[in-house]
Amino acid sequence: MFPLISVVIPIYNAEKVLAKTLQSIIQQEGFEKSEIVLIDDGSTDRSYEICRQYSEKYKNVIVYHVANNGVSHARNIGKSYAQGKYIWFVDADDYISEGAFERLHKIISEKKYDLIFFNNVFEQVDGTLISCPIKNIKEKFEYTQIEIQKTIIPWILGYTENQSDVFEYAKQMGAVTYSDCYNAPWQALYRRQLIEKIEFDEKLKIYEDLLFNLKVLLSASSLYYIEEPLYHYVNNANGLATKYHRDYAEMKLHLYHEMVRIMSDSGISDKVLKLIRYRIQSDFISVFVNESKNKNGDAVKIIEKFFTDPFVKQALALQGEKRFSYRVLLWLVRHRCYAMALRMVSIRTGGTK
Repeated sequence: MFPLISVVIPIYNAEKVLAKTLQSIIQQEGFEKSEIVLIDDGSTDRSYEICRQYSEKYKNVIVYHVANNGVSHARNIGKSYAQGKYIWFVDADDYISEGAFERLHKIISEKKYDLIFFNNVFEQVDGTLISCPIKNIKEKFEYTQIEIQKTIIPWILGYTENQSDVFEYAKQMGAVTYSDCYNAPWQALYRRQLIEKIEFDEKLKIYEDLLFNLKVLLSASSLYYIEEPLYHYVNNANGLATKYHRDYAEMKLHLYHEMVRIMSDSGISDKVLKLIRYRIQSDFISVFVNESKNKNGDAVKIIEKFFTDPFVKQALALQGEKRFSYRVLLWLVRHRCYAMALRMVSIRTGGTK
């Protein structure tokens, strides 16, 4: 008999937090109907030993050790081994809420959905808990394929009419609490048959989640939304905001072009292209923020390559926001004053330049 839910956990050097994550799953009512698939991604600490201890104690905990190839590769491997009707991708430093399985089992037993999305709780370093609802799902719980494509996919691509509400919410809660809705794979339960042939992009170290979910949403026929927070995301202060990513600009370009390619395969329209351009316009500043931490002396060269990309240039030709600082930065970019723009962002963000 196949398990109901397969919890796939990619693991890399997580010995300090892994036990808490695993216990949050094992203690769930209905755990015996599920399985945990642990993918140790070449850890150099005691993570693999901990995994083996749990697999020896619980027959429905399975562990695989692979060479270090990144989280996307680990998730793809875990997905291929999972036997459950549904798959839940959980990160090794997070944990799931008490009663999560019971809530999910009830929904699954009533109707077969392709996707089940749910809210999460953001746990800060000091232990403060912040509820982070999906802000653009309102007063509706079931979505058909047409509704997914009309309501949800435009959000993941870029601008929507209520996106400003989410940014305002992020501003109130602290910018670190905001991430793209439907981006994180831990915020959803996936029907295994739906994602059997959909892979995480192993070329990307960031935003691979977004592309995966975009492909999934394009294939999904039904979605159910749960208001309760079923997942605790733990901020470990080691994310994008705290370190320099050497290939960040390249990965951003790959993301944008892959979005266009994926939507082209699905019958792209001018409206969709415009949505992706709005996305570029809303987050291009992040390239400057990242390069403000670049100590290799080639930040301006990297920035120039990014902003001379034809699709990025088209996006930034659209009318921008009304904020004065944003308009100044956009003017500098349009006039190829990259060093000055970098200096401006570095001063505002406390970068190294």
